[in-house]
Amino acid sequence: MSDNKIEQVSFNNEVYLISDLTPRAVEGFNVLIKAQQKLNDIATEVKILQAGQAGVEKEQVAEDE
Repeated sequence: MSDNKIEQVSFNNEVYLISDLTPRAVEGFNVLIKAQQKLNDIATEVKILQAGQAGVEKEQVAEDE
């Protein structure tokens, strides 16, 4: 099993080593990463719900014809 530990981050076209960052900066990047993951999860949920909604609408139109 590989270790997916992040050793550096890019921000505003600058590369920073995690080992050089303050604990507060590391925590800030962790929050940003978790927020992005949450946003991605929500986007996936919206796509699933929209697909379901489109299917229901299609069935209703077919029944009404």
